[in-house]
Amino acid sequence: MPRSLRIEFPGAYYHVMARGNRRETIFHDDDDRRFFLATLSEACAMTGWRVHAWVLMGNHYHLFIETPEANLVAGMSWLQNTVTRRYNVRHQAWGRLFGDRYKAVLVEGADTYHYRTLADYIHLNPVRARLVVPKKGQSVLDYSWKNGVREKWGQGAKLDRNPRSPYAPFMPRSLRIEFPGAYYHVMARGNRRETIFHDDNDRRFFLATLSEACAMTGWRVHASLSRRPRPIWWPA
Repeated sequence: MPRSLRIEFPGAYYHVMARGNRRETIFHDDDDRRFFLATLSEACAMTGWRVHAWVLMGNHYHLFIETPEANLVAGMSWLQNTVTRRYNVRHQAWGRLFGDRYKAVLVEGADTYHYRTLADYIHLNPVRARLVVPKKGQSVLDYSWKNGVREKWGQGAKLDRNPRSPYAPFMPRSLRIEFPGAYYHVMARGNRRETIFHDDNDRRFFLATLSEACAMTGWRVHASLSRRPRPIWWPA
């Protein structure tokens, strides 16, 4: 099925959640969490977002966002891509960090009960994950990586804005240069360098899909090479 459209309008409220690719860890230590919050702060400065509640778990995060302008998609695209690139720089990794699409559930209702319920749901994530156990006298207020912690902001959850941080080499993506009659050398790898062609059937399906793309776009493929070193010439 095609992806559903994101509903955007000024003053909208959203419950946003994103999980690590294949449910893998995205926050390995407190520095990863600080850098994420620093990037989220940049996104808010650019978009005007207001974050009313948030929590960072091991392999996912939750945000309760208000968008004064209709810019959820643009802001989330920048946030997710920037976090991924900075994460890869710090951990010397390659490939996608988040799995599938981020979830953005529109929150509606004139009664503030809906908003309080969502904030409670977000803040109680550490309890459901058993990172906080009330029976042992622990409180959700003691979990540092959510808003509303007991300690003052700037101590346990201070944002690192040091320009010499491991994320400093980040540069924005360059624009694609396009013009009629252009020639390109195009290359793509599997996520985290994993195999994408397991057998000859995978290669045939890829070439059939490439043929469809050429039919739709008018491309001419002068040379192609899959995992197996066997050049395949595509007729102009």
